[in-house]
Amino acid sequence: MGRAGHMLASTAAKRRHWRLLSSEKVSDKDHSLPKPCWSKDMRLLFDQFMKKCEDGSWIHLPSYEYIATQRSQDFPTFIHAYFPTASELINKEKLSQGRLFTRSFEDGLGFEYVMFYNDAEKRIRLLSSEKVSDKDHSLPKPCWSKDMRLLFDQFMKKCEDGSWIHLPSYEYIATQRSQDFPTFIHASELINKEKLSQGRLFTRSFEDGLGFEYVMFYNDAEKRIVCVFQGGPHLQGMPGFFHGGAIATMIDATVGMNAIVSGGIVMTANLNINFKRPIPLCSIVLINSQLDKIEGRKLLVSCNVQSVDEKILYTEATSLFVKLNPEKEFDIKELVLKSAPPA
Repeated sequence: MGRAGHMLASTAAKRRHWRLLSSEKVSDKDHSLPKPCWSKDMRLLFDQFMKKCEDGSWIHLPSYEYIATQRSQDFPTFIHAYFPTASELINKEKLSQGRLFTRSFEDGLGFEYVMFYNDAEKRIRLLSSEKVSDKDHSLPKPCWSKDMRLLFDQFMKKCEDGSWIHLPSYEYIATQRSQDFPTFIHASELINKEKLSQGRLFTRSFEDGLGFEYVMFYNDAEKRIVCVFQGGPHLQGMPGFFHGGAIATMIDATVGMNAIVSGGIVMTANLNINFKRPIPLCSIVLINSQLDKIEGRKLLVSCNVQSVDEKILYTEATSLFVKLNPEKEFDIKELVLKSAPPA
């Protein structure tokens, strides 16, 4: 066998080895392979890296949406060493429904990515690439648990005297507002205008009950937002627990809404998160957000994630937001009224 033959054999052996470690699954669809929804640039980069894989220097890592049942059931034993009580909180019935967070969207609507690994360098490269709905996703749904519904009713009761305000939430942003927003961003020329009308709020892109189920309430006097969050089985990271990125997403959404209410159009400049304990999949938590300070165009907002009984602190975070249009006055009433798509 010539040198080229040995290289190909070595590469094939490596690929078999990596697939043996990473392809144990329920679904046999490898989401890291090219799809019709991939852009030309992403397909070009994929082909370039697959070319590098030919000499064995890089290895293509497959990606599936499900983790094999046996591996899911075994995983909690690793958690017990660090969090003795956490593994007991895992919902065994929901565990079999667990689906990898980043592979839970329809093709082209969520995360499209592929990873390549270089063993010599210990390095991974990641390649990632108008409809109007009047449905308010912050209102009760059949998928909400009794605890979530109870908390919703309690906060709606507080809204009756005007001390708290219920914030509606839609999956699409009205077309006019979508088109106006890039004027505040210097990189607006990079925005794909054709895709803009298809834009859909990330946290409202899952089917009911499978992803982010949440509702926010705002207290103007205290400059505080409380988010009641129920995560679905498609937000799984480690088997039986929420993906850290899913928790970070909800933290960003909550502190971001607080900054928007207080400062108008803003963007996240910094977000620091301290994960204290893993959060069991499909549980309900309270995300408490507080506006701490406004310094010119800067808004500093802090937050914590707690259990419903407030006895367990899961996560703490601090954030910095920057106003994009400091000349514009902002009113919470305007937020509530304009968040709804036009009729």
